[in-house]
Order: sequence, then C-alpha cells, then structure tokens
Amino acid sequence: MKKAMRKVIAFALAAFVLFSTVPSFAATSISDQAKLDKLEELNVIKGEGHGIDGTKTMTRYRSIVMLLRLLGLEDEMLAFDYEGKDTFADAEGQNGYQQRLMAYVKATPELGIVGYPDGTFRPYREVNSQEYAKILLKALSYTEPEDYTWETVAAKAEEIGLVDSASDINLTDEFIVLNLAALTYDSLTLVSKGDNVTLGEKLGYPIVTTSLDINSVSSLNSTTQDVSLNKDISIAPSTDVFTLVDEDNETFEVLSTSLRANNTMVRLTTAPLKENALYTLTYNGVSYKFVAKAADTEKPELQSAVALTNTTVKLNFNEEVDVNALITSNYEINDLNVLKAAYDVDADENPIKTVVILTTSSQTQGTIYKVEVSNVTDLSGNVVDSDNDSFQFGGLAPDETKPELQSAVALSNTSVKLTFNEDMDEVSVENIANYEIEGINILKAERQTAKNEVILTTTAQTSGTIHKVVVSNVKDVSGNVINSDNDEFLFAGLAPDTTSPRLTSAVSLTNTSVKLTFNEDVEKVTAENIANYEVEGLVITKAERQTAENEVVITTSEHEAGKLYKVKVNNVTDLSNNEIDSDHDEYLFAGLAKDTTAPRVSGAVSIDNKTVKVTFNEPMDEITAKLPYNYYFGSELGYPTKVVKDTVVTDGTVWVLTTGAQSSKIYTVDVTGVNDLSGNVVDEDHDTAEFAGIGSADGTAPKLSSAVATNNNTVVVKFNEEIDKDTVEPGDFTFTVESGTESSSNTIADAAHPTQASIADDNKTVTLQFATATMSAGVIYKVTAADINDSTGNTIITGTNDSALFAGTTVDNDAPRVTSAVLFNNQTLRITFSEALTITGDLDNSDFSIEPSDSDVEFTGTVNNVVVSSDKKSVTVYYTGDTFESGKLYTVTVAADKIKDALNIDALDTTDNRNEAVFGGINSDVTSPKISGVIAVDENTIDIIFDQVIESTLSSSNADDIIIKYNNEVVSATDALVREEGTEGNKLRVFFSGTPFDSSKVYDIELEDSKIVNKNGTVMSSSDNSAKFATVTTENKDPELASAVALSKTQTKVTFSEIVAGVTVGDVSGEFTLSGLTVTKVEACEDGKSFILTHGATETGDMITVSVSAGSITDEAGIGNVNTSETVKFVAK
Repeated sequence: MKKAMRKVIAFALAAFVLFSTVPSFAATSISDQAKLDKLEELNVIKGEGHGIDGTKTMTRYRSIVMLLRLLGLEDEMLAFDYEGKDTFADAEGQNGYQQRLMAYVKATPELGIVGYPDGTFRPYREVNSQEYAKILLKALSYTEPEDYTWETVAAKAEEIGLVDSASDINLTDEFIVLNLAALTYDSLTLVSKGDNVTLGEKLGYPIVTTSLDINSVSSLNSTTQDVSLNKDISIAPSTDVFTLVDEDNETFEVLSTSLRANNTMVRLTTAPLKENALYTLTYNGVSYKFVAKAADTEKPELQSAVALTNTTVKLNFNEEVDVNALITSNYEINDLNVLKAAYDVDADENPIKTVVILTTSSQTQGTIYKVEVSNVTDLSGNVVDSDNDSFQFGGLAPDETKPELQSAVALSNTSVKLTFNEDMDEVSVENIANYEIEGINILKAERQTAKNEVILTTTAQTSGTIHKVVVSNVKDVSGNVINSDNDEFLFAGLAPDTTSPRLTSAVSLTNTSVKLTFNEDVEKVTAENIANYEVEGLVITKAERQTAENEVVITTSEHEAGKLYKVKVNNVTDLSNNEIDSDHDEYLFAGLAKDTTAPRVSGAVSIDNKTVKVTFNEPMDEITAKLPYNYYFGSELGYPTKVVKDTVVTDGTVWVLTTGAQSSKIYTVDVTGVNDLSGNVVDEDHDTAEFAGIGSADGTAPKLSSAVATNNNTVVVKFNEEIDKDTVEPGDFTFTVESGTESSSNTIADAAHPTQASIADDNKTVTLQFATATMSAGVIYKVTAADINDSTGNTIITGTNDSALFAGTTVDNDAPRVTSAVLFNNQTLRITFSEALTITGDLDNSDFSIEPSDSDVEFTGTVNNVVVSSDKKSVTVYYTGDTFESGKLYTVTVAADKIKDALNIDALDTTDNRNEAVFGGINSDVTSPKISGVIAVDENTIDIIFDQVIESTLSSSNADDIIIKYNNEVVSATDALVREEGTEGNKLRVFFSGTPFDSSKVYDIELEDSKIVNKNGTVMSSSDNSAKFATVTTENKDPELASAVALSKTQTKVTFSEIVAGVTVGDVSGEFTLSGLTVTKVEACEDGKSFILTHGATETGDMITVSVSAGSITDEAGIGNVNTSETVKFVAK
C-alpha cells in the first residue's frame, strides 16, 4: 500500500498545488473552466454533493480532503483509528472528522503536509500560492535548499516555467477551486527534474504526450536525423533522452529536437556524422540503428517560374524545399499579392516538394513579373541561393471561358466518372446538389487527382438503361460557371457486381506460409481475418492481403513435408461485398519440408552512380532485407542509406540499395543478418558479391535551368550540370517570342540563332550574343537548346527541360574599353579592360603607343612580351630598353585591330579615348630572375620555383643545362624531360632517369643562367642560378589505367594515373582491349592522361574490363613503362 501510495502522492502534490506551468507544452491555450472540465472528465477532481463549485475558497482542510480523494486515500483516512495517535496541537475541540483527518496527515509524512511552528494544523486557514508552489517544487523533484529556499520559491517557480512571473506566487491572493483546477491541469504538462515524460504521463493522466513510440530512425544528412513515430506526440522531447554512438562507441551530441510531419516525427540536429557510416540511437534502453547520409551544403535554387492561370504561378526548385516554402511572406512579386503557397501533388495526392504553386492577385496579360524568394530552405536547412532566388514570368489574361462537360462513363453499378474540358474548382464539383440523374440519387462527389475529373457515387443504376447526368453551378478554377450548352451527358447504366469471388490457387511458400490467389481483388478486412480460413491439421496465425489485392498469404503452424492439405475459405468478400463462391472456396496444396538451407548472395550490379542491385538465390524476408546496416561496401562507400524491394522483380530476390557516390572501380558488398522467408540467415560463405561501380558517369539528360538578358543582344543561359563544350554551337540555341510584340525590325527572334556562343569555366554557363540583332523591352522570349551533351554524353531531351523564359531589355551592350593601366616596375605595365577579350594573333609593339605628359620626356622602350591574363580581362606588357621615369605621367593607347569582346563581335571602343589610360612612372627596377626554392616531388622528379614569370630554354639534351652536386661533387643525374608546370609561369618540372638521389641527403642544383630569362628579357644572374633541395623517398610509380567511363555504347573514355607518352593515336590500335571488343580508333584528350576509344557495341549493364598492353606507352618523361597488370572495369551504357 505504501509503494502504491507514493506513486499517486507525487501526482497529488502537483495536482494540489500547481499554479501555472510551461505554456508551450499545451497544444492550445484554454480557459481555466475548460481545464476544470477536463479534470472532471478524467475523474481527477470530484465535486462535493452537487458537482464542483469553482468559486469556493480553498481552505487547508478542504484542499487536503480533495487531495486524499484524488489519491484514492479518502476511504483509508475514514477508516483510520485516530484514538490515542499522535496529532496536531489544535486537534482537541475539532469535530471527529477533523480529528481523524489531522491524525491521518500526521501519520502520513509522505504527503509532505506539515503543521506550523507552534505544532498546530489550522484546518480552516485559507491556502496561499506560495505554500503550494513550495510543495510543487518538491513534487517536481527539486530539493531544498539545493534548488530553492522559502525566500526563493517564487523566483524558482518562474525560472522553471511554473508561473509566468514570480509575482504570481504570493501569500495574499485568494485561491479558489478554479485556480486549483487550472494549476492541476497545467501540472500534468510539466516534466519533473531529471525525468523524460510529463507528470501526467507518468501518473496515467496524460494531458500531453512526450513518451516516444519509435518506429525507425533515418538520416536526412550529416547533421539531421529523423525519428519516425508510430503515434503522434505533443511536445518535442529533450535532447538528453537520446544517446548517439558510432560503431566504435564514440558518442555524438544531439544538439536539438523538433517535431515534424504532424507530430509523428522527431527531427534531431546532431554533431556532424560520417557519410555512409553506421550509428546507433538509444532511447529508453532500446537501440535503433541507422546509416548517416552525406552533409548537404548545397543551397536550393529557383529554376523556373511559369504562370499557369491568371492567378496561379508554378515555381520549380532544383531540390525539395521545406514547409517554410508554404509561407506567403517568403515570396514577393512586383505589382501582385501572393495569397497562398502550396506544394503541387502527384497522382496519389502526395506533395511534390520541388514544385510550389502560388495563388496571386489577378495578373495583367503581357506584363513581365519577377518573383523573388527569400527564407525558403531545403530539407537540410540551407537557405535559397541568393544568386538563384528570382525568376521572371509573363502574366496571363483572365480565363473567361466557361467549362464544359465532355463525357460521363459508368465505372460500376454505383459510380460514374465525369470528365470536363479543364481543371475544376474542388468545392463546387464536390457539392452533390450540383448534379442530377433522373431516378438516381447522388450520394457523393469527389474531384480526382486529374482535376478535370469527378467521380459520382450513386444509388444503383439500371443495367442497359440510358441515364443522363445534368450538371449545374460547378466552376472551373478561375470561377467560370459551366457552359449551359455543354452541361449534360448520356451514359449507360451498369448491372451490379453480384459475382462471388473464387479461390483459384493455393501454393506453399515455406514450411509455414501459403499464398492464396483469388480471381479478383478481395476486401482487406475479411481477407485478413484468420477466422475465415481453415486448414485441417494446421493452425492459422496470420493472414495478410498482398500488394496484388487478389492475393493473400496465410501464416500457419509447420507443415508436414509432402502431405496434401486443403485450405477452406469462408466469408471473404470482393470489393463489391460478394462473399466467396461456395463451389470455389477450397484448394489443395502440398506441405513443404522445413527450409534449413541458408540463402546466398547471387550477385550485385551497379545501376547508376548511387544505386546497386543485390540479388539473392531465393526470396528474402522483407524486414531484415530492408535494413541498411545489413549491407557493407567497405570503408569508401560504407553502408547504404536506403534499401527497397526491386519494382521489376518483385518476388523478394532482388533489392535496390542507395549508396554514396561510386567511383569507376570494383566494390564488394558484404551482406549479414538478412534472412530468407524461413528465417535462415544468409550463408557466411556466400554473402559477398563484386560489382563495378559507376563513377561520375550518369544517364540523366542535362536541363536548361535559366536564361537572363544582360543587355539587348546578350543572353546568359545556365544548365543544371556541366556540359560538353565541344557540343556547344550557336545553332544549338533557338530564340522565339513567348509573349508581347517586338518593336524593332532586326530582332533576335528574326535572327533565331545567336552569332556566338561561349561557355564559361564552370562548364554550366553559356553566353549567347547576336552581332546586330537586338531584343525589345516588354517582351518575354524563350530560348530552346538542342543537341547539347553533358560531360558524360547524355543529350538534352527535346521538349523536356530544354527551354527557359527571359524578359527582353533595351540596355545597350557596350564595346570593350580600357579601364586602367598600372606599372609593376619601371618596365612592366598591366592594362585592364572592361570585359573579357578575344585577341587575334600576337600583340606586339605596334599595338601599344606610349605618350609622356611632359614634352621633354620621351619613352623609347620596345615590347618584349605580352601576356594575357587567365580571365582575359587584362594584358601585361613587358618592355625592354627604356624605362618609365618615376613621378612622370604617361598615356598608353591600345590599338583596336586585334582586340574584340569575348565573343569576337564588338571591337575595342576607340571613341572618346576609351582605348586609353593614364599611369604614373615608378622607380622600381626590373630584377633578374632568381630561384625561390626547389621541391622534390618524388625520388626522381623535382620542381624549380622562380621569383617571377620566366621563359626557359633548358633542355634535357644538354647535360650542362642542369647540374646536380653533392658536397660540391657533380652527381650523375640525367634529366629526361624539362617542362613548365602549373599555370603561373614561374615553375619548371624536371624528370630524371632512374633514381639518381639518395634518401635523406641535401643536394645542390645549378642551372645554365643564360637560358632563364624573364618577360622583360633580363637574363638570370650567375649568382642566382643555384639552390639546395632535400630528397624524398616517394616512389615514382609507373603509369597505369585509373578509370574507364562509358560515353556511349561504342565509345569509352579511359584515363591513366598520369600523363603518358607513346599511345598510338589513330584509326586502329592494338594497345587497348575491352572484354573481347575490337578497338577501331583512339583519340587523345587535352589533359594527356585520357583517351577516347571507339569500339564494337556493348550491351547495357555488361561489366567491361579494360586492359592495356605495354607497347611503347610510358610516362611523359619516357622513364617508366605502363603497368599492364592493372585493369579497370565499368558498366556499359
């Protein structure tokens, strides 16, 4: 009794004294009276006689009586023998009831009710909130004086959210039953110190739910994990109820929790987890395994905006966006109000989270609008990319055309499908009063996923009778009422389905399961009632209707092998409620022996860069087969993040795994813990399979994401992925007018195709420019791309994501001009231009004229070198001879003959001195080049770094050009190749034959100084031509095949581990072999490492092995021969 009492006492203390608690825990804010009513409903508070009087003052004895009643202890108190028992000093003189109560309280210290310092109880004294707040703190596991004192009760109550303000706790305010009820209700929503659930849950009076009934755990990304629940909860749990560890038992912090998916999912923000690694989340002693996904740092992008109607706009994002995409204030459209934002839906009414439909105020036809998106995030919390957060679209005219009924077809004896010529308003078409069929009642009307279709549920039709449905008052989505000339349609009535379903087969699947097949779909409830099946000699424990709704699998006790059994079916109905045909309700099947043979992994094949199919030799148990941590790909790929049954081979032998990004190499999948249908675990000797990973190659066509006019003859288009620059031609892009009227005669729509097309370094962005044609303002254009391939050979699909809209502009395209000139030293001048340039031929002295500002100053230097910057926006001119004087001003004039804009259309602007710039002379002299350092790359390769850009004529054929010494003695080191390294112009790479250097020694290098010259023509000094370097033991490995990627059925790109020499390029080559296919052509790529092989056609999905014969193939220096033992594999397209 004492143990049981302690449990309810904890509740009573809270219920008795709680004043106010954490507001956010309650689902809604409700009145004190509503709280009192709820507690009365839960039987927590009872009235005295004629119900509960909420206005009654709470005295000390009355509150204690209520407390005991709440605890179920009133009868115990009434039976308590108080005679001669210890009691309070003021018990004498009280009536017998009061004396019994006071003695009982004295004998039950667990209640936490004490007397006053003078030993009295004072039963008629009114209760104050501070007394109850103190008891409440004790009930919530706070202790005195560690957590609070009498003086700090109010402050502590405010701190933990017990009250909104400490001033609510005092000794003077009247405390009535209604206050008590409110406090009691709120107390049930509060979590005690050190506890994981609310007080109400703990004591069986849940006002809110915090305890988790976990179904599974899955990863959204490296720092976001989702805990799916079997039932919803009211508040997010605290982070400390979870423990998260990896396979090495290292703990990872759970940083925050939040509720999602209508409170059926808890989203955890965690410390960063490793991609494709296995983790275990523990809650209440139960562990849940999951595989972490990669970190998502990519910001979502708005890819398009298209007006669907006069009041709706469809936005397409490049990835799924979160629910903040449904907040209207996150969208701004010039001159329009955004009234609503909603996800688009698929055929099953599931949200398509990459598409948002905006409802707007009425648009104006021909007006160009721009929608701007802010604060919208993807599912990982990345905010929309500020460079891709807006899009233009053309307004549409209001739809004033009335909808028409196009057809009516009976689907069954009680349903009719109506089809309209356009999408219809849901409210009006689901009003059954808007339909009439003579002699038939309309029971229900439902708009379908195809929003121009409505299905009517009716009373029974008459078979063979021509019925007429008349529609009135229904509207299209623009509010137009149905056309009265097209509002009715005839349809033929169907006879009711009175045919009973039949059992057509029964087949044993395992020693304890049988699949029953019916001749039509059966109703789920009757099909899954085990009482509806009989098998003599077997006990039926489960019946489950399958995805194919005419199939039911029953689970039975164990069969006797070879024994003939008969299954008898009763009461199972079809979808029209017809019971099983009694003449076709039983079937014979043969019992199977118990399966004790372990299943085997038959094989694995990569489907794409992140998908692998694993095949078993028999159907596998779905529960164990779908657990990602039962599959392991090694340290590189780790575990899959998702496993689903194949949609083509659906018998459970084939499973589809989502992996991390694969490389073009061979992987091994190791399967553990997966059972067959009989519970046998996969055979340890046959639980692995090799497969060829598919690298960055993909089978997805590129998409044209956006188009923006930068001026009146230039448009920048962007693709969603890298494209093959060799497939980009001006004729691949076609311009048309989408809406509006062009004002000029020579327009880009007339021209149709741009004059030039230039692809940027990101290989995603293409600049299109017209030589003479221009666009018009107020016109919406469409650019359509064709014959564009991505980097792996996939061609853009005509009619699918191959076009983009943009608004015309009248802003002129300025010709390039000189913007500045500045000296690096007194003989080196950098000239910067307003944009990237196309330079035809070599720039020389004739292209630059120097004019000093002072007539007494003359500059006679000549141009020795001109270097164009990598961004093509500047040139550096290196002079020799004369120098620019410090403190003098000069004007440089650039000739326009060889210089045009990046697309080679507009020449350098020479009007108004736009090809000139003024600069001041400086006194910094040109210095001769020096060696800054020497770094050993490997055991026979070094890099020589200079302090400035140089030109070298060092040659491997001249032994005196590069001399190596150790302790002042010349070392025999033959340089096999000397070449420029990198793009900065200040580094040389030298390859030596053999291994001329000993490890851990410091050598001297000495160069022929006359063969190192800077761009001004200054030769290296003999005092600056040497340096020391330390050797390394890193081996210079022989070149070998590194990867192979299928570009098409007849072309494959193979790549070596380094630049190679000696590959026979041409129409025939015997140096490469592809699984017996004949190589008919070899083409070299620019990087010197990759080659395109043309060969016989491959079969999609074949694993192809590429090998190379030695022949004459070496590294670029001719030092190491190709390693012929290494092969690479790939999966054919």
